[in-house]
Amino acid sequence: MKSVNRNNIILEYFSGLLLFFSTFASYAQVDTLSNRLPIKTFSSDQLVKDFEVFRGSLEDYHAGLYWYTSKDELDQIFDEARASINDSLSELEFFRKLTFITSKIRCGHTVIRTSIATRDHISQVGKLLPFEIKILNGKMYMLESRIDRELPIKPGMEILKINEYTTDYLLHLANSVNSGDGFIETNKIKRFERYFPYFYVTRFGPTDEYKIDYLDEQGKKNSVPIIARLASQLNPKNSSQKNLKLSFPDSTIALIKVRQFQNWKEGKKNFRFEKELKAMFQKISTSEVDNLVIDMRDNLGGDDNFGLRLFSYLYDKPIIEFKEQTLIANKSEYFRYTKDLNRTKAIFYHMLFTKKGDDSRFYMRHAETLKPSSPSLPQFTGNVYILINGGTYSTGADFVALMKSYQLATFIGEEVGGAYYGNTSGYLITTILPYSKLRLILPVVNYRTNVEPTEKIGRGVMPDYPIKPAIMDLVNGIDTELEFTRQLINHK
Repeated sequence: MKSVNRNNIILEYFSGLLLFFSTFASYAQVDTLSNRLPIKTFSSDQLVKDFEVFRGSLEDYHAGLYWYTSKDELDQIFDEARASINDSLSELEFFRKLTFITSKIRCGHTVIRTSIATRDHISQVGKLLPFEIKILNGKMYMLESRIDRELPIKPGMEILKINEYTTDYLLHLANSVNSGDGFIETNKIKRFERYFPYFYVTRFGPTDEYKIDYLDEQGKKNSVPIIARLASQLNPKNSSQKNLKLSFPDSTIALIKVRQFQNWKEGKKNFRFEKELKAMFQKISTSEVDNLVIDMRDNLGGDDNFGLRLFSYLYDKPIIEFKEQTLIANKSEYFRYTKDLNRTKAIFYHMLFTKKGDDSRFYMRHAETLKPSSPSLPQFTGNVYILINGGTYSTGADFVALMKSYQLATFIGEEVGGAYYGNTSGYLITTILPYSKLRLILPVVNYRTNVEPTEKIGRGVMPDYPIKPAIMDLVNGIDTELEFTRQLINHK
């Protein structure tokens, strides 16, 4: 059931226990957004009730809650957070508190979001930074303008400070509150880049003008004001809707870009992933190329059956993708707080098709990825190269893990964003906290990937060739990882 929900999370807003609470304290009073938007304040009694639902839902539903953080550690975090609720807080203050907790679970599919009302208000009146950023080697760069007029700061320039916050400070904060699998940093950076304008507004409030300290082309420090823009005033990001695309960079290489493992639509035409994939491998077979490059960068996931189907064109024997898929509950007093009660009941009704184990967990039995797969034709038997980065996540990371475990490819780029040994995802439940209306998105199925133990626990697949682009390569549209791969192939 990852096919429906696993990559639909939009991770909108983004160290020991002492750091956890001391860091939160430094932001608890920063709530200028409340002065500009109708964000409510709640009593400590109301917040305690919300916290009870937040904690209880995680403990009742989340099948991988203690995978990377022990129960004793999480209990201590929960208990101290609960004890700190001794005064009224605004929605955003409470939101900030809970993001520190969800980050300690170390599950990228577990997210706390603002209320729908606050989300809509921020989209309508929250002033945003009008350009994209890029993080490389711990430094922040201006990557691309989101408005038509030219900005004083140019693409490729290093940003040192935004208003009173240094980029080091912002990166540290994002790392402290951002959800992510295990101990992987690359995916946290990707999320920070993707949602930074909203991250800033949610953390520090809106501003009509951003003061940017930066280094110019000569390496000199400069400061410039940038007028903030409404979301409706920003140009949309350039993004293809094709989830699969085949090209031939030269006569010896086929390149498949896998954007997501999902069916898709272009205009009024519907495209079926498996049908398009088969047609691509038929075309590759007739082209007689010896090298296949699969671009998995920024693949957020999707249907695990589709990931397994891609694998089946590259391996000629049956495999079982997951060792097990488990859940932990078949009832909960917190059902009534879910966004769609009927859907939640349907999810847990599905557990009638599971088997309860000796450990009291419920074991899925009918999923296709728990059965031996069948190889697909035509098989590709040449050399396979896979481009990976921190945006390679969920089903994307599962596919890469299988390819690594069976030693079927050479990997170029950076550590993938999803954990090698699996994740907790599948069905996603939205719990609405009763007073603040914050939304807790949490997964209920724990997936254990059927792979050989080649990577560290809590880490993703590592590249054979660690390659990172230079900022000006990105600005000038040079695909560093692909160009490296082409040179690697040509010099074999």
